[in-house]
Parts: sequence; C-alpha cells; structure tokens
Amino acid sequence: MFRFKLLVASKDITGYFYIRWDKAQKIILVAKNREEAIKKAIEVMGEPECERRWTVKILDIEEVE
Repeated sequence: MFRFKLLVASKDITGYFYIRWDKAQKIILVAKNREEAIKKAIEVMGEPECERRWTVKILDIEEVE
C-alpha cells in the first residue's frame, strides 16, 4: 500500500479556463496504486460544479506497511 499526497482541482471541460491549482484541495489517502488513488480522490470530492470535472495532481507517494 502507498500513501498519496494529492491536489484536486476543478477543471473546465471546454478547456477555456486555466486550472486554478492555487485553489486546489489537498488530500492524503492510502491506496494500492495510482489509479485507485485518483479514483478515491474524485469520489471524496463529490460532484463538481456544472461544466466542470475534477483533475488530480500527485505531489508525493510513500510506501506504508
């Protein structure tokens, strides 16, 4: 298992607006791989605003027992 430190930000689906990483939510979670960590982070954030979706940036990964 791995501990992931992530940033989750709202992303405009049209691509017109920049992603505001300065307003991103910091999340720390444990998952067995990168894909599971991203899926869990998006689930935690719930439904995004209209015309938006969540995007995730991985900051750090460390192995845990």
